[in-house]
Amino acid sequence: MIVLFYSITLLSLFMTFVLVIFFLITKNGVRKVNRLLSCIIILFGFQIIYSFTISNYAFSYFLDWHKALFLLRQTALLIGPFIYFYLHAFLRNRQIKTGDLIHTLPFIGMLIFLSVSYNRIDHFIIWESKLDLFSTLLILTHSLLYIILSITNLQKLNYSIAGIVKNVKASSHTGWFQLLLLGFVILWVINLNSFAIYMVLRKPVWCAYTGSIYSLCFFLFVNILVFIL
Repeated sequence: MIVLFYSITLLSLFMTFVLVIFFLITKNGVRKVNRLLSCIIILFGFQIIYSFTISNYAFSYFLDWHKALFLLRQTALLIGPFIYFYLHAFLRNRQIKTGDLIHTLPFIGMLIFLSVSYNRIDHFIIWESKLDLFSTLLILTHSLLYIILSITNLQKLNYSIAGIVKNVKASSHTGWFQLLLLGFVILWVINLNSFAIYMVLRKPVWCAYTGSIYSLCFFLFVNILVFIL
């Protein structure tokens, strides 16, 4: 089982790399929009790395790296804004402006806050720290906000699987956005439920198990993207 999980994680990271390269070199669509899509996939890849390193199968090897890994976890605060930027880029052909950087303030603020907090902590284990609770609540709330904003701005969404696949096959940015948003929502729900289970049971080992579950679900999501490509 351990070897299988390691293999799935490495394969997920490899496929993430392939997707990023594909959207950087493809001539279909608009280059700036494809670059945003690449950035979103990279951010998802960071979450794979984080989930793997704190998973039940690998956490014991990365205990000394929990501070750095927790900083990497905060890149989840950029996924919502980048999906929102992606939406505006292909709907309104809108460039990212200086004022849009306000969307990154939660991420920057969290990095500054953690950098200061780390100076007061010698021994930091993610699931033993209250910072994990604060960070998870922030990420879940922040992500939900951008899910609502994205759905509100994209008025006529076709959430049927056949409709999404049809739009993606036609190299439609609407199709890719629908697929990304759907995957983002599913991962958010999984993250929310695993967090709720941990909070009810109060067992730190559940953090490791939920990390494994998140990584496996992301593996399925990336597989769907590659299959459609």
